[in-house]
Amino acid sequence: MDVARIVEHAVALAMAGRFEEALPGFRACVVLAPADAQSIVNLANGLIATRRHSAGAVWFRRGLALGAVDATTLMGLGIALNARHEYDQAARAFHLALDRDPASPTIMLGYGHSLVSLGRSREALVSLRRVVALEPAHRDALKTLGSALLALDDAGSGIGILRRSLAMGMGDADAISRLAMSYRAVQQTAASVAWAQRGLAWHPGDPSLLEAYGNAILYAGDIVPAGLVLSRALAIEPAAAKSHSNLLFALSYDDTLSNERFYDAFRRWERRHAEPIYASARSDGPSRANGKRIRIGYASGEFRDHPIAQLMEGIFVHHDRSRFEVAGYAEVDNPDHVTRRLQSVADLWRSTVGVSDEKAADLIHEDGIDILVMLGAHTGRNRPLILAHRPAPIQATMHDLSTSGMRVVDAWLTDPVLHPPDNSEGHTETLVRLPSLYLHREPEHSPDVSELPCLRAGGITFGSFSIPPKLNDRVLRLWSRVLAAVPGSRLVIGHNAAYADPLIASRFRRRCEVAGIAADRLHLVTAYAGRQDHLARVGSLDIALDPFPFNGGITTFEALWMGVPVVTLEGKRFAARGCASHLAQVGLDHLIASDEQSYVEIAVGLAQSPEALGELRASLRQRVRSSRLCDAPAYVRALEEALFGLWARRG
Repeated sequence: MDVARIVEHAVALAMAGRFEEALPGFRACVVLAPADAQSIVNLANGLIATRRHSAGAVWFRRGLALGAVDATTLMGLGIALNARHEYDQAARAFHLALDRDPASPTIMLGYGHSLVSLGRSREALVSLRRVVALEPAHRDALKTLGSALLALDDAGSGIGILRRSLAMGMGDADAISRLAMSYRAVQQTAASVAWAQRGLAWHPGDPSLLEAYGNAILYAGDIVPAGLVLSRALAIEPAAAKSHSNLLFALSYDDTLSNERFYDAFRRWERRHAEPIYASARSDGPSRANGKRIRIGYASGEFRDHPIAQLMEGIFVHHDRSRFEVAGYAEVDNPDHVTRRLQSVADLWRSTVGVSDEKAADLIHEDGIDILVMLGAHTGRNRPLILAHRPAPIQATMHDLSTSGMRVVDAWLTDPVLHPPDNSEGHTETLVRLPSLYLHREPEHSPDVSELPCLRAGGITFGSFSIPPKLNDRVLRLWSRVLAAVPGSRLVIGHNAAYADPLIASRFRRRCEVAGIAADRLHLVTAYAGRQDHLARVGSLDIALDPFPFNGGITTFEALWMGVPVVTLEGKRFAARGCASHLAQVGLDHLIASDEQSYVEIAVGLAQSPEALGELRASLRQRVRSSRLCDAPAYVRALEEALFGLWARRG
C-alpha cells in the first residue's frame, strides 16, 4: 500500500471520529515520508484528538520546522499547549495563527482562553467577544468570556453570559463554579450557594465546585463547615497552593482554633508547597546595595481600590528617595485609579499578571531588589510562592493575617500591640515591631462628625459594619449581653449590601434570636450607595462593637474617623488584635477588654455616660488625624529605620 492510500484511509477514519484507529496509519505515513510536513501535521492532529497533547505538541513543532507554518498547524500547537497549561507559548502560537486567519472563531477562542489563563483577561475580551458575536451559542466562548469578566471585577456582566453557556448544557463543572463565584462577588450569596450545590449534585468530587461552595458558605458565616469543604477540595487537588491559602484564610475566622493548631496549618502549607522549591531557589547571596540606595520592592495583588492599597499609599509617597528606591510588583488584572496613583509615585512598576511564580521571582531578582515585602501573602490574589524562590536577599511580609509559614521569610512587620512581649502566636519569621503597623489615608469627601445619635434617637445605637463570617455565635452572645444591660438600645449591622441577601439575612436573624437578640432591637443595613453613604451610616452609631477573633481594621479606622468609639476584646493572635492596635494609637487603651465581662462593662460604661461620650465623639477625628495612624512622614521614617536595621543585620 503506497503512502497516498495510507493517508486516504487514515483521514477517512479520522473524519468518521475513529481517531485511535487512524493513528497507526498516520504513524506509518511519517515513517515512510519523514520529511513530509502534512503527514507530520496529520499525526499531530490525531494525537491531539486522542488527548496525547504532549506528543502532539512535539509533532506540531516538527511540522512547523518543515515549513507547515499555516494557521491550522499553529492553532493545533496552541490547543496542545493550552492542554499542557503552557499558556504563554500557546498564546504566541494562537497570535501567529490569527495573523494568518484573523476570522477563525476557533483560533480566537483558543487565544482568549490562553490570555485568561495567563491573567491577561482584558486583552482576552476582544477575541472572546468577537467569537460570541460570530457564534452567539458557542458554549465554551461564553464560559471563557464570563470567566474573564469575573477576573476583571465585572462579575455582574459575566453572570448572564455564564448562564447562557449553561443553558446549552448543564454538565460543565467549571462553568458552574465560575457562576457560583460570580454571584458571590456581587454579594448574592444565596444564588452562589444554590449553584454550587447544584453543580456538586452532578459532580460530587469536583474541586473547583467544592471550593466555590466552601467560600460561599464561609461568607454566609458557616465557618467550620466551610473549612471542612475547603479541606475536602484540597484533598482532591493537594498541589493547589492557592486553594490551600484559601483554607488558611478561612481558619482565621475560627474562634475554636488554638494558636498551636493555627501555626501548624501554616507549616503544613510550607511543607507541601514551598519546601519543594527551596532546593532549587537561589541563595540569598551578598548584599547588592553597596552604599547605594536600597531598592525595596512591594508585591501585592491588591494595588487597586482595596484596603491594602489604602494602607500603602502614604508609604509609597513618603519614602526617602535619597536612601530608597521603591518598586511595585502588581498582581492586578484590572488596574484602576488607585493602581495608577501608586504607579505614578513608584520608581519602578511591574505587572506580574500572567507570569509564573518562578519568572516573577526572576524579574524581581534581575531588578536588583534588596528587600522584598509581600503584602497580605496568603490573602486575596497574592502569590506567596514567589518568596519560596528567594528573589531578594531580605524578604518580609506585611499586612498578612498570620505568619507566612515559610523559613525563607526573614521578617514579619508588626507592632507592640499586635505582638506584645508575651506573644504566644507561632511564626517562622523574626518579628520586627514598628511603633504602629497601620497607616491610613484620610477618607476623601467624608461627612462631618454629627452630634451624638442617642440624643435624637432616645436610646444608644450599637453597631458593626463587618462581613458576616466575622460575626460568629460567641460574638453575638456577647453583644446580646451588652444590649440586655443597656435598656432601649439597638444593634445595627451592615456591610455594603451583604445583609440584603436572603440567605445571609435569614441565617443571621435566626442566629441573633438564638443568641438572645430580639428582632425589634436588630436593624440590618441592606443598601449601599457608595463610600460617603457608608461613612454616614457608620456615623449613625453611638458605639461600635468589634468582632473577634477576626477584628476590624479599616472598619475600626472608619468608626474612629466618624467620632465613634470602638470596644474590642484583645485576642491571642495578630488578627484578633488589630482593633486594639488602632485604639492604642489614639489613646483609647481603656476600650480594650481583656475578657468578655470587661467587654460588657466597657460598652455599658460608655452608654451610661452620654455627656462623656459626646465629648469623646467631638474630639475623636482630630485625635485620629494627629496620631500615627495618619502621620505618613513619621510612619515612613520608623519603617525605614526598621528596614535599615534588617539590612544592617544582613551585613
